[in-house]
Amino acid sequence: MTKGDGAPTAPLPLYPPGRTAWWTVAVLFAAYLISFVDRVLIGLLVEPIQADLDLSDTEFALLQGVAFALLYTLLGLPFGWLADRFSRPMLVAAGSAIWCASTVACGFSHSFGQLLAARLGVGAGEAALPPSAISLISDSFPPEKRALAMSVYTAASSMGAGASLIVGGLVVALVASTPSFAMPFVGDIASWKAVFIIVGAGGFIVTAAALTMTEPRRGSGASLKPQGGPSLYAHLRLHRRSLGPLLMAMTLYAVLAYGLLGWIPAFFMRSYGMSPGEVGLQYGLVLLLFGGAGGLFGAWLAGRIPARWGTPSLIACAGAAALVAPLMALGFASSTASAALAWLAAGLFAYTVPSGLGIAAFQAAIPPHQRGMAAALYYLLIGLIGMTFGPLGVALMSDLLFGADGLRWSLAALVALCAPGAAILFYVSARQDMPVSGD
Repeated sequence: MTKGDGAPTAPLPLYPPGRTAWWTVAVLFAAYLISFVDRVLIGLLVEPIQADLDLSDTEFALLQGVAFALLYTLLGLPFGWLADRFSRPMLVAAGSAIWCASTVACGFSHSFGQLLAARLGVGAGEAALPPSAISLISDSFPPEKRALAMSVYTAASSMGAGASLIVGGLVVALVASTPSFAMPFVGDIASWKAVFIIVGAGGFIVTAAALTMTEPRRGSGASLKPQGGPSLYAHLRLHRRSLGPLLMAMTLYAVLAYGLLGWIPAFFMRSYGMSPGEVGLQYGLVLLLFGGAGGLFGAWLAGRIPARWGTPSLIACAGAAALVAPLMALGFASSTASAALAWLAAGLFAYTVPSGLGIAAFQAAIPPHQRGMAAALYYLLIGLIGMTFGPLGVALMSDLLFGADGLRWSLAALVALCAPGAAILFYVSARQDMPVSGD
């Protein structure tokens, strides 16, 4: 490469400096954590919202699930297309501004229709984050460092769920003891509305931080313009023997994730008589600490597995997934809450090992100019199937198969069905020749 006068110039680095890349991860981690809290916050305020707005259980279920999931899943593909062509830090900033403003709007809602519109806005804004974040991290780190960076980012989901449970217990106590709250410039409003306003307004720090991220080069110097070559569908079809089992494994993991997230708190309350505050503090701490640590351990472990065994990151996923079912089954069968927490802590540690490794392996097999759309397709797949069959599957098994105290056994059955299947699929994918993206 030469200057205009013929003098040689140093080639541009393929990846940003380490400090810049890790700042990107830190901002995206914070964005994911806050987005998760904003997403589940409404579920912590069921009673006061229903009482204040006179909502039925069906109306509240629509607000909590469908209203968010509809635009979150459907808008992922358009945002993935945009992430492959335009500035991803700007997309994260715009998306966070939309979901934070929509969370604030929840606090100013006076009817079902207004709260429904606000929840649609939360889903629409958060849809911008996954494809932008995953492709940003993939293009900010070389392949040998990508799994660790991805594991740090995805740890925010478990840590966000844990933080939500802990904060939720405090919020429930606050709302119960202080039905109304005086806010500057707003006046005296219901406490549940104040919670939405405060949490939503605080999230705007992510919008500002996102503007400080650097847009990296796409792969080996790919530009913002669409590249030639096979379409994403053609690429996935060509490599279906390796990528198909990987996507199926991660989909089974999503079914398990949403089932556990939706029903484990109720398991502790029904089986051991714990209060919501006790569940939030104790299980929330377990999820916060062990859920986040598992993904980081997975990145460390993958770096020490010989390549002759197969794709190291997916071998680590298979081994960890094989441990999940026995560990969690022992937790659900425990006679005391403390024993259940101990076994579930070990199970969650193993369960979260594939959280970053799986998506990192998938992104490594995708051409750089298609990573945004691939991430969107991935989250659409696991979102639709996971949100639909995870919580519903647990409920149906509990009602139709197990009867009294059936929740513990339906959760154990879900783990027994999903985790071993995922372990086998991870191993099958690991033993195939994974496509190489060229970076």
